[in-house]
Amino acid sequence: MKLADRIAQCRAPFVVTCGPTGGTRILNNAAECAHAVSGAPIRFVLSDELTRLCTALAYSKGSRTLACADLIRIPAQAVWIEWFCRPWQDELSLHAISVDDPAYSPSHRRGAFDPAHGAADIIRRCFRFHYEASWREYYRDADLDPDQRGALWRHALGTIALDVPVLLAFFLLLSTRAGLPQSPRSFERLNRSRLKAGKAPLLAHVDVRAPLLPDYRAQDSGETAYGRRGPRLHHVRGHLVRRGAELFWRVPHLRGDARLGAVRTRTVTWTFGGH
Repeated sequence: MKLADRIAQCRAPFVVTCGPTGGTRILNNAAECAHAVSGAPIRFVLSDELTRLCTALAYSKGSRTLACADLIRIPAQAVWIEWFCRPWQDELSLHAISVDDPAYSPSHRRGAFDPAHGAADIIRRCFRFHYEASWREYYRDADLDPDQRGALWRHALGTIALDVPVLLAFFLLLSTRAGLPQSPRSFERLNRSRLKAGKAPLLAHVDVRAPLLPDYRAQDSGETAYGRRGPRLHHVRGHLVRRGAELFWRVPHLRGDARLGAVRTRTVTWTFGGH
């Protein structure tokens, strides 16, 4: 079951007990987001390949997605996006970012509900953490010293900070002239059976895949015109290059080989209409 369905079907409140007073309080949780997620006009589910690509773009060298914010267009005023943890974690590890918290199990899904009107709203939320009044009251009543409060804030911010650049990269790819391969998924027949069985209907969504990338081009290198040996086999990290309304993605690749005789490179060009 998709994460969006789990949230849309969540009805259990999040009840916590305050240690010093013994009183209980209801905090906002997934149940508070059920209506918003089920009412989103567009719900995207990213393939593993696209998740890796968006993460690589988000944390590549060269131009960053933040520098391309003027090219980003959000397809609706409210959008839900979800993806598997494993490819996201695997790609982050290639950029020396370790996510080993038990909350990020590789089999779990991550998701984000974005009610933004544009990329600027996403960027602003990268630097501003919003929390409900019920959480603020709980922090005030809980028996926490300043270090514990600080640790809670850092943990809360850490759960979303790594996602924002990935979301920007996804919307950037979605805004390219060619767009991304999409497959709408509807469950009308299945939902009729589920309703008859007393089960909640599943939400329609759009599966989004990575664009087809060109094959590697092998080039003979050998010695240069100056008699110097070609490069040894080494890995070149992927990076973005922006020139006007075009983005060039230098996909991570191997340059040279064990015999110093080959250079392999691959470049993907994305263009944006109307800019």
